[in-house]
Amino acid sequence: MEDQEGKKYHFYLLLLILSQDGKIFIENSLRNEENLIFKELANICSIKESRSSEIFNHLANFTIKGYNGIYFKYNEEDNSCEFVHKAFGDAVCLTLGLNTVSLEGLSLALSKCSSKFLIEYVRVGKSNHNRATATVHGNHVNNQNRDLCLHIYPKHYQILLERFIKEIKDGNIDNVATHEALDDDTFVDFIEHNFITNKFDSYVELLQNEKSQFYGFLWYLFHQEKPKLRLASHILIHPPIKDSLLEKEWWLNTQEKCMWAACHLGSNESLCLLKEHVDISNKHIQVAIRAHGEESEFVQELNRYKNYQQLKREREELNHCRREEELRRKNKSSCIVL
Repeated sequence: MEDQEGKKYHFYLLLLILSQDGKIFIENSLRNEENLIFKELANICSIKESRSSEIFNHLANFTIKGYNGIYFKYNEEDNSCEFVHKAFGDAVCLTLGLNTVSLEGLSLALSKCSSKFLIEYVRVGKSNHNRATATVHGNHVNNQNRDLCLHIYPKHYQILLERFIKEIKDGNIDNVATHEALDDDTFVDFIEHNFITNKFDSYVELLQNEKSQFYGFLWYLFHQEKPKLRLASHILIHPPIKDSLLEKEWWLNTQEKCMWAACHLGSNESLCLLKEHVDISNKHIQVAIRAHGEESEFVQELNRYKNYQQLKREREELNHCRREEELRRKNKSSCIVL
């Protein structure tokens, strides 16, 4: 049976491999006394040696020889270690996330896990009261209950947001737009305040660079089994555009596309948000009639919103005329006095 110290070094080596995207060259990496990532990982694993050379000696003399072929394989030719299978990277991420209390550990897990792991195992909010403790074992992860998820709390929100930004930059917009984290109001509010509002230029740059996919991103937010309406609402209020006419035109077209989709799919929740930003036309109603029938509840609701918008425009026009008339009267009075 392996001793506790052996477990620490074994897990440390697995973290090293994870941090280097699945493969680490032992000699070059661990001989570098200035490499801070290795010292951080040593702290995560409660390894007391202060010099990487001491850690190197333990790994070379004991860990690599004792554990080679189980979760990693050692290549003597280039003095490297890599995971036996790519899936072990996610298993290590899960073990690390469930057992670490450090921000560095969780940051490593969220930055190096696969996109599939991000969707299936990362959650925002409270965990099961009997939190799982997990250890890598074979091709699976052993635990004492089924709460095998990384639960992200407010102090970790920035780490998750950074991973979401990376997913969008990599073109994986559906991984973000459909993620359960966007059901959590506190996390969505964090995105709104710490990215959309306070880092507006970065927000615009991110979504402008993905212009060709942005409609898909917004569409996903609206049209899924559990729509992410809170974030959709924030984006509609704070569109990712500056003041150019071309950008404004692109944004209007994007909103219009979302309205067409809402009419075709009969989404009341999407309609309720979009009606504040898009004028409902007879063509929208015709699309809804073809999709759902003239007597459908959705079409009736669409007509009510259209009539409300028309009445609102008429009132605004009337108020505008009144203000203009009042201004003319004031000007006329001023002329008479003079």
